[in-house]
Amino acid sequence: MVSLNIKKISEPLIPMAISWSNDYDGKYGEIIDMSQAIPSYPPHPKLIEEFINSSSVKSLLNYGDIEGEKILRTNYSNHINQKYGTNTGFDQILITSGCNQAFIASIICVANEGDEIMISNPGYFSHELSLRMLNIKPKYFNLNSEKNFEIDFRDLESKITSKVKAIVIVNPGNPTGSSQDKTVLDEILKLCIKKNKYLIIDETYRDFIYPDKGAPHNLFSIPNWNKNLIQLYSFSKSCCIPGHRLGAITTDKGLISQISKIMDNIQICAPRPAQHSVAKFLPHLENFVNEKSNEIETKANLFSKSLFTYSKWEITSIGSFFAYVKHPYNNIKCDDIAKLLAKNCGLITIPGIYFGKKQENFLRMSIAGLSLKEIANVKSRLEKLEEYI
Repeated sequence: MVSLNIKKISEPLIPMAISWSNDYDGKYGEIIDMSQAIPSYPPHPKLIEEFINSSSVKSLLNYGDIEGEKILRTNYSNHINQKYGTNTGFDQILITSGCNQAFIASIICVANEGDEIMISNPGYFSHELSLRMLNIKPKYFNLNSEKNFEIDFRDLESKITSKVKAIVIVNPGNPTGSSQDKTVLDEILKLCIKKNKYLIIDETYRDFIYPDKGAPHNLFSIPNWNKNLIQLYSFSKSCCIPGHRLGAITTDKGLISQISKIMDNIQICAPRPAQHSVAKFLPHLENFVNEKSNEIETKANLFSKSLFTYSKWEITSIGSFFAYVKHPYNNIKCDDIAKLLAKNCGLITIPGIYFGKKQENFLRMSIAGLSLKEIANVKSRLEKLEEYI
């Protein structure tokens, strides 16, 4: 008999959305897939070279350290210290197979069945599904749709109870793409320190905050940050290697030792050749992602300009990878709109209702993985939708 917790959660949402395009007849050209946040460009040649070298090292075929390879933990610690102006050590870092695994391992460590974890509305659907799978209650705090989906700090603070074990923030946001104000993030961590809660910040897309904007936040500058902050990261997006599945947790070294117990029973260790390859590439990462972030900014500007001339659709927020777009059909469910777009117009998007309550008027559109030609063609696909409404 299947666990009731598993039976209650939805089928994988991205493959479901992609499947809606199976009946598309190609009438308007090739399918434009805006469903998933994956880079459209290959990894840096230096990283590809490192993968070729590491894949043939026999010693890396054995089990490695549960917390991750020391060379990657050390180099990533140096990377964090340079990016944030802080002083983490390698023993404050644990390497995982992707950021989703980093999230679920952290949750298992800090919460029990029946506890509450606060997540944003709208927010990343995998976080909610992971909590429900563990029979941990998601408790929602609101993002303000009238102010670029900023955190409503008073709403968040008012909802903290004794059952809440952690507050989860994705920055830059998924599905909104928008970044949170640094001073608000400071206040949230200070609140967590005061109330003895964890702040879990998922920074999967942090390297794609457009260059020259400084550190994504100042949380590492707050005294005793490590006692209440758990930072999650994805090498998959920044290095363009989602298939290799590498993520990281940065927190107190005592908590790292507890999370390692969980990892030992989930996977033992993340893929070792990938860890060594990324470790050697990390000194080159900043220049690489800055260049690519500028390319993504160009795409975002083109997308904004294109939809601005088609006033029926409104971009409510746009950022590193995503645009969160308001559709004009108040009498039609957003999942029905997404299905019509995929089936008839060859445009794959994700319905807003997958990301939270009262999101019926929105679609998430991932722009970073598209070519400039595809981005320019999105508007015409939306216009063609009129024929099928």
